[in-house]
This record gives sequence, C-alpha cells and structure tokens, in this order.
Amino acid sequence: AALARVRVMADNVDALSQGRTFKTADLFGIPASYWLDLSQYDTVQEMATLNAPLLMLQGEGDYQVPPDEFERFRAAHSDRSDVTFISYPGLSHLFTKAGDPPSPDDYAKDSTFDSKALDDIAEWIASLN
Repeated sequence: AALARVRVMADNVDALSQGRTFKTADLFGIPASYWLDLSQYDTVQEMATLNAPLLMLQGEGDYQVPPDEFERFRAAHSDRSDVTFISYPGLSHLFTKAGDPPSPDDYAKDSTFDSKALDDIAEWIASLN
C-alpha cells in the first residue's frame, strides 16, 4: 500500500507539467512550485554561468546520480580548465562503499567517507591558493 501511494504521488508530480493541481500532501509534502521549478532547472546550464573554479566528484556506484550524468557534465564543460572532474569506482552518492548492486540500502550501512575522496578535496582546495 505504501509503494502504491508513492507511485500515485510520483504520477502527481509528473502531471503538474500538464497544468494539473494537487494538494501539497499529495506531492510528497512538497509544494507544487518546487517541483515545477525543479523541472525547469538545467544543472549543466547553471554550471556554465558560474565564474569560479569547480570540483565535480562522482561515486561510480551512485544509484541516484548515475555515471552517465557525470559524463554529461564533463562533456558540457570539457573546454573549461577551471573545472576538475574526479570519479571513484565502488563509491556511493555519499562517497562510502557502494553495494553490489548499489541501492538505497547503502545509506543504512555503517561506513565512513572515503579517504581518497577526502584527500582529493583537500588537494583541490589547497590548489586554489
């Protein structure tokens, strides 16, 4: 029953783009304005407007943001020398060890942030000076 309710709410979110209206409670408790704004948001395009060095990290075991999305960002900004892209095999969205296959269960595992990712972040920050 819970899964059926989630599917109905997901369908409601999709229907917003067709001009239908719903109570916030029927949209995962999130206002329609948020969902509509999110549907118009192009992260790759927004990234292009930033005039600052950027660090993009990807856990290759991220089930929420798959590696092909990371590659889309890399391709769109391959001409920028101020954007650094690093991917990590076997890591989840949280830069912890991903399951095989990756799943939401990865978040419940007792784990720590990957030390290589942490070192890469620190090195990137240090390189800005």
